[in-house]
Amino acid sequence: MKPALRRGLVWIGCTVSSWGGLVLPSAWSPAAIAQTRAATNQTGMQLQINGRAIAGQWVVEPASQGSFIWIEEVALRNGLGLELLPGLSTTRQAIRWFSDGRVAEGVEQVPARRQNGRRFLEVSSLARRSGWSLAVLADQLVIQLPAATLRNLRDGQQGANRRLVLDFDRPTPWEWDAIGQQLRFDGSVPAQLVPSLQRYGIQAEQQGDRTSLRLPAGLGVRVSSLGSPDRIFIDLPTTTGLLSPPAGLGSNPAPLTPAPPDLAGTQLQQRQVTVDGATFPVFVIQLDLRQPNVRLAPIWAGNGSLEGTQVLQAVARDRGAAIAINAGFFNRNNRLPLGAIRRDNIWYSGPILNRGAMAWNDQGEVLIDRLGLQETLQLSSGTRIPLVALNSGYVRAGAARYTEAWGNSYQTILDNEVVVTVQGDRVVSQSQADKAGSNRFTIPRNGYLIVLRSANSLRTSLVNGTTIQVLQQAQPSQFDRFPHALGGGPLLVKSGRVVVNPQAEGFSRAFEIEAAPRSAIGLMPDGRLVLVAAHEQNQGQGPTLPQMAAIMQQLGVVDALNFDGGSSTSLIVNGQLVNRARGSAARVHNGLGVFLGPTTPASLR
Repeated sequence: MKPALRRGLVWIGCTVSSWGGLVLPSAWSPAAIAQTRAATNQTGMQLQINGRAIAGQWVVEPASQGSFIWIEEVALRNGLGLELLPGLSTTRQAIRWFSDGRVAEGVEQVPARRQNGRRFLEVSSLARRSGWSLAVLADQLVIQLPAATLRNLRDGQQGANRRLVLDFDRPTPWEWDAIGQQLRFDGSVPAQLVPSLQRYGIQAEQQGDRTSLRLPAGLGVRVSSLGSPDRIFIDLPTTTGLLSPPAGLGSNPAPLTPAPPDLAGTQLQQRQVTVDGATFPVFVIQLDLRQPNVRLAPIWAGNGSLEGTQVLQAVARDRGAAIAINAGFFNRNNRLPLGAIRRDNIWYSGPILNRGAMAWNDQGEVLIDRLGLQETLQLSSGTRIPLVALNSGYVRAGAARYTEAWGNSYQTILDNEVVVTVQGDRVVSQSQADKAGSNRFTIPRNGYLIVLRSANSLRTSLVNGTTIQVLQQAQPSQFDRFPHALGGGPLLVKSGRVVVNPQAEGFSRAFEIEAAPRSAIGLMPDGRLVLVAAHEQNQGQGPTLPQMAAIMQQLGVVDALNFDGGSSTSLIVNGQLVNRARGSAARVHNGLGVFLGPTTPASLR
């Protein structure tokens, strides 16, 4: 449906036709962008795509040969169905949206940049190729695409999957609703194709210029698009084992989609669990870590440092995780971690306050318990200095250590910190910092920083030339044999018993009794792992911590750990946020990522 033109409509570009007028550059180049910096940009916080309002920021940069169109990536994903593919580049983004089928797997690269905490993609080339018409209406960027028509339906195989191919006459905005099992697109289905869809159990519903294709329940579906010709793939796993109810989770679970078809032994379900007379919707993913193609790894938002937050959907995509759940706590002001993050035997962030944590190895063994870490500096003088923290945003009086795992540098967190630089196990300098955040210190290679907070008496023990040995011991000691760990808290279930004690792990009484959505992880008796997201009941309240422990008990776990919750509660499968509405999940610091492949994931930094 074409939006009505009214007063305030500003056409962008040169030649104006009855609809459109935005002149797009023939090719993107950094030089062309540089030429536009002195020109007046137009920007806004909302798009309109074929008459639908989509939240997201946009920027139009005029150039001598056209305009460059920067749109926030989340708006492109929500409004068009544009697929954001894994990658760690900060200046390019791999995408797929009716991309040229002659390119490998239909993947194309577009320019990307981050500005004011948002990530934007430059899509003028995509818009030109796909026949968009664009204009500015007040603070909206109006995008109009012609309605598409479904031309043909084909059936085939893609590996172990059954593949349906929907051939269209042009690119169209599309959306896969993983909960409602619907594929929506802007366009129509000819009457002669309706019986063909029905033979696959697909019901077509037309509402105005938009069509919904409702698929049968219980299918682990993956949807993608490709160009030349323009088509949408619907991959349906033929392995019924992915759809069977997992042992220990009760009867008649309601399957969800999409379940990764290439991840053996994985189930994704929604259940209704009743505790204390209240019924909560609970989303459950079960993993068999003994499968050779399943690996776990901590993932976090920062790129090259431990500072930063982002929605988990973007973190999982950027790190290449097929499945992810939000994990540890963090300081929302300075965006620093407050708990354990360990990968490949390296403590990126140390545990705090003896809080609950999970640890695992690459053979599928998992340990869930309360975790402490005691580090001690053994000085050449014979003095021993106990450290209060390792690579942590949690601060208290005493000495803390920051290694290269924290990042290339350390920025002061409190006023008047004393920073001691150690290189090659020897103190090489001492520095007095000023106001919090006003000083940044390089973390040396083959060394670390010792940060003294309200501990000036230790300065005389850490003079230049002092040699230091670092002693380290996990508590309990069995954590030492696991190369990977993630912290959360509190511990919910241990050996089948509810053991919730938030105050013993440094949480407040208010946190203990709060009713909110919650994320958790649990270990089944046979060694399988469950990722769980529990949400508000009909009366609008989520579970308390004791109720969450009872939910985990009902799911049959022997050990369970609470993760960060509330608006952070996020469960991602194949790039989809499956446990809540799009855009409703808050930014998080870290999560637990599930990766597919025969080896441990490559570096995530």
